[in-house]
Amino acid sequence: FSVEGVSIYKGAHDPKYDNRVGGIIDISLTDSITNSLQGSIGTTLTEAHGNLEIPLAQDRLSLKLAGRRNISGLYNSPALISYTDKVFQYSFIDDQSNDPDLAILDTEQTLDYFDWSAKLIYNPTDRLSVNGGVYSNHQDFSYSFSIEGDPFRSEDKISVDTKIINAGFDLALSEHWSSTISFHNSSYHNQYDIQETEGN
Repeated sequence: FSVEGVSIYKGAHDPKYDNRVGGIIDISLTDSITNSLQGSIGTTLTEAHGNLEIPLAQDRLSLKLAGRRNISGLYNSPALISYTDKVFQYSFIDDQSNDPDLAILDTEQTLDYFDWSAKLIYNPTDRLSVNGGVYSNHQDFSYSFSIEGDPFRSEDKISVDTKIINAGFDLALSEHWSSTISFHNSSYHNQYDIQETEGN
């Protein structure tokens, strides 16, 4: 509901993407002004989502909001279980679950995520457009195992945070001449913790 277009570049790409190595997936939101309040909510077998478009000034200023969150806390769907199994195949988790000597292990794994975005679009004139946006994504994965009758318990936790801020300035001087200035800043934080307990 919020995405206007997706462009995939497998090799060569526009210089505006800087010196990226490998492929690029460019997901863009709409730059059009909204003149009526509108939104939607929905759900799939893995997540719930919603979006809202708010007009702030007729034909000049509007705000777009969107977000989603997984629903594994309410319903751990077969689709989410299948995704999790595929992501962690050939890993330590897969090795433990398929080892007959470790069949006595009591294991549990959880996958939680949410993301949201906000975009402000301002067109002070028909030839000038200014926009700014923010995107945030958070993911938590935990895996624990214990042995029945044994006080030992081990838990691995992975946490990933991504935040992006961007701003753009577009000026159309004529039908054949335009100028664009853009600013992008992104941060990525990955944290891993392991906790082992025995008894208390």
